[in-house]
Amino acid sequence: MENLTIQLDNLTVAVRNASLLNSTTAANQSEIPDVYESSLVDLYITPIFSSVGMIGNSLTFIVMIQLSQESSFYLYLAVLALADCGVSIFGGFLVWLDTIGLLHLFGSTEQSWCSTVFTCNLILSQFSSWITVAVCVDRYIAVCHPFKVASYCTRKRVIITLTCILGALVALDFPMLCFEWNADYTSCTFPPKSIDFCLNYLIHTDLPTYTIVPIILYLAC
Repeated sequence: MENLTIQLDNLTVAVRNASLLNSTTAANQSEIPDVYESSLVDLYITPIFSSVGMIGNSLTFIVMIQLSQESSFYLYLAVLALADCGVSIFGGFLVWLDTIGLLHLFGSTEQSWCSTVFTCNLILSQFSSWITVAVCVDRYIAVCHPFKVASYCTRKRVIITLTCILGALVALDFPMLCFEWNADYTSCTFPPKSIDFCLNYLIHTDLPTYTIVPIILYLAC
């Protein structure tokens, strides 16, 4: 009986030590950011696509901004090329630099969804989609209501329209921004939010803004 009691006591101590070791390990792991598991796509395909996108969209912007004196259509395309170039930078090139270790933008995959870089990429992606909607409306007016072109298809109206769209998207996606993380990278301290909040907010806002509503407006035009 005495031997059994000693064995039970030893087992209790062992379980407590194991629990303490697991909790300590978990704490240390939470303090150390996760490292991206690099793949061939991350290391090779992403920089190629990003470089081609930046070069191509930059050249397109130069051409379209010169033609924009003739039509509002080309001004829309110039801004669209600029937005797509930004997507190549924030969504591709900067992420690649973080993957290879030249930049340290975020410590884990989850943290990347709630960051300044991802939010800028999100805004520009949605902006590109809505520029396409604006182009459809502009061409609808030019084809179906040619006498209203002088009033509605102007450079000034393009600038006002795109400024309003961009401002609305920045206001919509601002809750995704994170400027400072806490010690274990689980929540943003400025402005205060958690990673779960960012993911849930993204699920409910990005799909309608980036895809559903623009497609409905495309079909309407």
